[in-house]
Amino acid sequence: FHPVTTEPSDAKIQAENFLRALQNQTLPVLLTMPNADTGGLAVRQAIKEIESDFPHLIAEENLGARLYLTAMKNARYMAGNSSSGIIEAASFGLPVVNIGNRQQGRAQSGNVINCGTSQAEIEGALQKAFTTDKFTGQNIYGDGQAAQRIVKTLASIELSPDYIKKSFYSQAIIRGEQDV
Repeated sequence: FHPVTTEPSDAKIQAENFLRALQNQTLPVLLTMPNADTGGLAVRQAIKEIESDFPHLIAEENLGARLYLTAMKNARYMAGNSSSGIIEAASFGLPVVNIGNRQQGRAQSGNVINCGTSQAEIEGALQKAFTTDKFTGQNIYGDGQAAQRIVKTLASIELSPDYIKKSFYSQAIIRGEQDV
């Protein structure tokens, strides 16, 4: 859960509502820390204040790409307001609860459940995500096969010396000392 840069004074209360809603869930919660935007310290403070009363919370600074993707692959659903919920989660079939308006205006696949920032709205959306089957629709951001297609395309190009040889203009542009 990241602070909304246009709503820094609301960051802590939004984070508290989110965390209390998650605290009422029965599943273990893996939480990655917020970014460094304005309001990020308030979100971190909210996490610190609730951690001791939230035994099924695992808070990590960041997971790195490999562990983050592994977590997405094995999660039941994803919640917060990160772009990865909007862009990458559909490739993993994850239902996503997108909280607030941080991602407002961004195109979304059919796996996204949008809600406001009140605890009640978040709890309702989390319940909907929990009872939603894996997403099997189309990810509008791609199908996860771009790297394979790029490799296949590059492998099909016949390289010749003409592609490798550097070409230069026949005349160099030389600046006078007054231009230096």
